[in-house]
Amino acid sequence: MTNKIEKILSELNETELAFFAKYKKNTYSASTRNIIENWLNAKNLTKEKIESIVQINEFKITTEKNKCSRCNSDKFINEQMQIHEHSDVAFFDGDAFRQDLEKIDLKVCFVCGFRPYIDNKPNFLKKFLRNFSIKNIFLN
Repeated sequence: MTNKIEKILSELNETELAFFAKYKKNTYSASTRNIIENWLNAKNLTKEKIESIVQINEFKITTEKNKCSRCNSDKFINEQMQIHEHSDVAFFDGDAFRQDLEKIDLKVCFVCGFRPYIDNKPNFLKKFLRNFSIKNIFLN
């Protein structure tokens, strides 16, 4: 595993390494995290420097296609995800089962784990808060 993770890390530039450290490092086993930490130390990427790089570059607007919205990397993998359309539930002999289970392939950023087709959709609360203001409470 050591050679594999080191090969992966060697293919990342400093910005990608910072995003990888912030968003993906903790998804690896403890021994692999140690290898990643040693790699980051050898590249002089401290926690403060990582945070600074991420803060400067996160969701930087780009006109280039096939780049991650969060980290601007072009390194994507495909991930299969199960979705439940319409959330219909059918019953057979008293047990519930889903008739609407479907698998789809999603493009996921390898560097930071961002899923453009899911994570780009603002949730209801974010939409509500964006369009809501204290002024509206007092005027109505």
